[in-house]
Amino acid sequence: MNAIFPLLALALGGCGVGREPDPARADRGAATPGPDFASAAFSCCAHDGVRAAILAYTEVQEALARDDAADALAGLPLLQRQAQAAAGDPALPAGVAALVRALGELAATPARSDLDGLRAAFPALSEKAVVLAQADRGGSKKLAVAFCPQSNAIWLQASPQVQNPYLGALGAGSGAFRP
Repeated sequence: MNAIFPLLALALGGCGVGREPDPARADRGAATPGPDFASAAFSCCAHDGVRAAILAYTEVQEALARDDAADALAGLPLLQRQAQAAAGDPALPAGVAALVRALGELAATPARSDLDGLRAAFPALSEKAVVLAQADRGGSKKLAVAFCPQSNAIWLQASPQVQNPYLGALGAGSGAFRP
């Protein structure tokens, strides 16, 4: 039965089965073909500490996309440490420092460490990571914002192939990049 549920969930609506849409994220739009990674990507991050925190975030995102709860959970303390270190950088503008500090606070160990618990906490983390990366543009790291229409949630990724952290391995390639 446990092996059938993920397939049934994907068939019935994917990563958002049983979830109410979040009105705060309703402006993301419907599932329409979006741009490819190259046209959606932007340069991040102007500051080394922010780049390290965003890299730690993308490692958590990639772990969730491959259904690896252990790696995702292990990546959260690294994300916290990188964000705390970056927030202390006197060269950071105050607004960017506040964003990276908030990202680190959101990386605190979630209430549940299974895939469902980690995925439930991931939209808030992703929202903050996207805002931070866009606020600290510059540098050579290419990132794009991707969107899961079933959960009405975004995430930030460095890979040109969509790696949906809300669907995991069952939904490889599902989702769309956002301009």
